Amino acid sequence: MRSLFAMLLLASVALIPLGAGARGAGPRVAPADEYFGRLGMSILGIRNKLNDISARLDVDSDNGPDQLAGAENVEDAIRDWAQKYPQDTWLDRSAVSLERVYARIETEESQDHLQGFARFIHRKFAGQTIDGDCRNIASQTNANPGESVPRR
Repeated sequence: MRSLFAMLLLASVALIPLGAGARGAGPRVAPADEYFGRLGMSILGIRNKLNDISARLDVDSDNGPDQLAGAENVEDAIRDWAQKYPQDTWLDRSAVSLERVYARIETEESQDHLQGFARFIHRKFAGQTIDGDCRNIASQTNANPGESVPRR
């Protein structure tokens, strides 16, 4: 009986580090109720804001400069999200959507943001799908990471 108890105790102690290690790795996907950036945007809030800006640009592409502040807030939230959950599969779609928004706002400031964000993605996710997808958007607007931005 003592040897059975000793074996069970030993087995339970041996398993503790495995469970602790798995918890320490952290989740791969951001929870929907976590908030990012200065404005505290959720992943759904980020998606909704990008859809809203895109819809406004569809209606009136000349109001791009008015949409830039909203895009900057989304960028801040995505950068925070990428720092905390770099493995999140939703990041790619949101990052590409943000770059498309920046590409549609035809100002020097927006193009500077596009280039800076593309550089951030390239440094953080080099060689990953998100990097390639964002490079494609940046290259379509001639704002490749590490290159100067064309002035419009």
